[in-house]
Amino acid sequence: MGVGVNFTPVGFIEPFELISSLKERMGLFQGTGGLRTLHLRAPRKAEPDEYGDTRDFARWREAQAVLERVEETARSQFKEELDFARVYLEMLDAASGVAPRRVSPPYAARHLRLIVGVRSNPSAYLWCPPEQRVLTPGEVILTSPALWHGAINMGDYSRINLVIDVALPQSSSFADLPKLEEVADAERVLQ
Repeated sequence: MGVGVNFTPVGFIEPFELISSLKERMGLFQGTGGLRTLHLRAPRKAEPDEYGDTRDFARWREAQAVLERVEETARSQFKEELDFARVYLEMLDAASGVAPRRVSPPYAARHLRLIVGVRSNPSAYLWCPPEQRVLTPGEVILTSPALWHGAINMGDYSRINLVIDVALPQSSSFADLPKLEEVADAERVLQ
């Protein structure tokens, strides 16, 4: 695995069916201010540390197939089973941005984040200082929700990414990753 500073390429999956099925589900995205989400796996009400499929995801065969491909790609890259936590589609509207933010501990210290490009826009990018990244459809990258990150869409149409939080495995596959809290704390430039 070639490690980047904040975005590490993991692989590529074919998202065509998911992209094709989005049109009839655009009304399911919720949010304001240019950033909208559609939750596919969310915390259970009774057990907030356990995650379950949403009704929308349970009925969405194309989204299930893409998530299975991501799981296969990650398993081949990391050589182990991964436990998915929150999973959601994130739509950033045209001419919108998301101010830098980070997920706070303890959640961020226990999870990694996979991001899959679904609907690309060459004028929309992820930003995690000092890097910015435009995802192509199907590209899978690894990052940490503990890092300061934002997004900008200077294009004429929305971009959509699939965001998958993964419970941080305790195995040796991830022993070379820096302590996430130390990396996030070192980013005081944005505070």
